Amino acid sequence: MIQLDDLLRQARRLRFADAAMEEQFHEERQREGLTRVRVMHGLAVVFVAVIGLKMALSFPRDLRWMLAEQLHYRFFVVVPAWLLVLGSTIVPGHVRRAEWLYAGAALVAVWGLIVMDWFWVLAAGARANPPISLLTLDFIEVLVLATFTLPLRVRWQAALSLGSAAGALAFLGGALPPNLTGEFSAIATNLGFAAVATLALAAWRERSERTIFVQREHGRGLNAALEKSNAALARLNAEKSEFMAVAAHDLRAPLGVVRGTLELLRGEKISDPARRAEALARAHGETGRMLTLVNNYLGDYAAESGTLPVRLARLDLGAQAATAAARHAGAAERKAQTLAVEAPTGRVWVTADETLLAQVSDNFLSNALKFSAPGTAVRVELHVAEAGGVARLAVIDEGPGIAPEEQGRLFEKFGRTSVRPTAGEPSLGLGLAVAKRLAAAMGGSVGCESPANDRGAGALFWVELPLTP
Repeated sequence: MIQLDDLLRQARRLRFADAAMEEQFHEERQREGLTRVRVMHGLAVVFVAVIGLKMALSFPRDLRWMLAEQLHYRFFVVVPAWLLVLGSTIVPGHVRRAEWLYAGAALVAVWGLIVMDWFWVLAAGARANPPISLLTLDFIEVLVLATFTLPLRVRWQAALSLGSAAGALAFLGGALPPNLTGEFSAIATNLGFAAVATLALAAWRERSERTIFVQREHGRGLNAALEKSNAALARLNAEKSEFMAVAAHDLRAPLGVVRGTLELLRGEKISDPARRAEALARAHGETGRMLTLVNNYLGDYAAESGTLPVRLARLDLGAQAATAAARHAGAAERKAQTLAVEAPTGRVWVTADETLLAQVSDNFLSNALKFSAPGTAVRVELHVAEAGGVARLAVIDEGPGIAPEEQGRLFEKFGRTSVRPTAGEPSLGLGLAVAKRLAAAMGGSVGCESPANDRGAGALFWVELPLTP
């Protein structure tokens, strides 16, 4: 609301502080007035030409001496000015030069009409009945038409009004015959009043148009914000539907396994101790899988809703990497994979949340082991970029790699790729999106690197965190 009020104040001052908005207002005003300008100038050309022809046919014999001058100014001054504007409206780039063309043509028309009216005054003066009102009537007519039909800003309207009045008075001051010099002050008053009045009308008109423009732009902004909100709501609704479908699908299988195992144990259908231990281990693994899924969903919700608790502290990134590798040593051993940590000598201190960092590194390590074939190696490397003030923890695998066209959606919700786990492990498509949010909550970032043209060269996932002394 404050911004709208400020724009309305600028509209009343007839100038927007933002140059782009000022230019947009000018261009829209010119485009909206283009049809009106064409119609007005076309009618003006016809009107001036018809009146001129009528004069040529019906001019009194005793006044034929000024007919040539009348027609000269009509057909070689006023009509060409209107035709120039009319023709320019179809030339590309007309909007950029429209105002000075409009104002210039109107100025030429005013001066041409003043000269033509002067001949009438001169002729009538010989009859001792000078129609002085002609000198102000045509002047006012052109200025009023320009004010309400031409899209002129106030500064151009001011140039037109003042230039018209000054030029007309300069001409009449030296051209009025001795018997009419007493009328000059009345003419000057009339022309000056007309110039000021039309300028005031132009200012009122432009202020109104600017106010309407601001309100329209504000309405457009509200509509755009509403459309954006609707799109976000639609996206969230789609995510919710996808979440429900994925959650139901991914939880159904492990729940079925756990329920079946418990039924077997409950009915004492498994009597062999080794088979009972195997069944319990399988049920335990499935519950761990469900817990991971639920934690990912809750972590994503907390990060997205802003309720995620973040407790930043000074941590040794090397120690955190070693601890994460130890947590996944068993999974690596089951697939005959090697898991090693390569870190620089000395400690690497970063600012991070220990719990969130563990969740990010666990996600990277579990993916690396999951998507790499048995017998391959997974490395955890630490790098320090002193110039950038960050430290990087990278997890490098020897899996199939990720196609370039698929890397862009890796960190999106449910952004699965064509790569599949090598031992039938579950892939939820949510862990990397959660990792991205968690890293951002700690002031860090995540990313992926995989050779574009070398499938099978593996992938590198990294998280960068701010260094701390």
